[in-house]
This record gives sequence, C-alpha cells and structure tokens, in this order.
Amino acid sequence: MKNRRIAFHLVAAVGFLVITACGDDDKSPSGPGSGTVDIVRQGNFSDYPSKTVGQLASCYFGSAKWEAITATDGNTYVNLTGRITYLGDTVNASLQFRINGGSWEVNAFEMNDIPQNSLFRSAVIADMKAECG
Repeated sequence: MKNRRIAFHLVAAVGFLVITACGDDDKSPSGPGSGTVDIVRQGNFSDYPSKTVGQLASCYFGSAKWEAITATDGNTYVNLTGRITYLGDTVNASLQFRINGGSWEVNAFEMNDIPQNSLFRSAVIADMKAECG
C-alpha cells in the first residue's frame, strides 16, 4: 500500500484536528447494485470536477470497497469503506452517500463504527480533495 500523508488544520470549537490518509486501489464493484455504485463512483463533487469520487476514493482509502444498499427507511445508499490513518492510527472508515434518482449527496461518515459530525465529515472530504487532487 502506498502511504500518503497530509495534515490540515481545522479551527473550530474542538481545536486542532490532524488527519493522515493512506490509500491504494479500490475494488471494482460487481453484481447487484453496481450500477447504483457507479452513480457515485463516476460522479464528482460539485466544487471539485477534476476527479471522480472513485478516483479520490482509490487514492485516499486503503482497500476501498463499494456497496449499494436499500435501508429500512426506503432510501438507497452507497457505502464506501476502507482504511485511513487518523492521528497515527489505522482506522476503518465509512463514507455514505444517499442516492436520489441519478444524483447523490454525502450522508454520513464513520470511523471504527463511530458516527462523526458534519464538520468532521466535511474536513475528511476536503482532505480527500487536497491529498488526491
């Protein structure tokens, strides 16, 4: 696995936050739901059209995996899971996208199955763009 490191500062009520990312190639989804996964994987963040979400994920997440699900709330989601390094420790990370027709929005971010707030979620996405752009 290629190691990539980047640090950024997020000044907020919680103070200083450092994230270090590592990445390698993600696995191509196949089977049921792969078309739904491609909606996200081949899409772009509106403020960052130069790379697809799939390209960013391939760079940023170690052992990236994609999965489409239909949740009990009736909504369809795409989960991107893999490993990142946070404050020097390797953690399991999950970035979830909510599908709405042919578009999507970022819905949630977790580390080691612990939900993170929207500020942290935004910081991770900004770090993906900075690290892998």
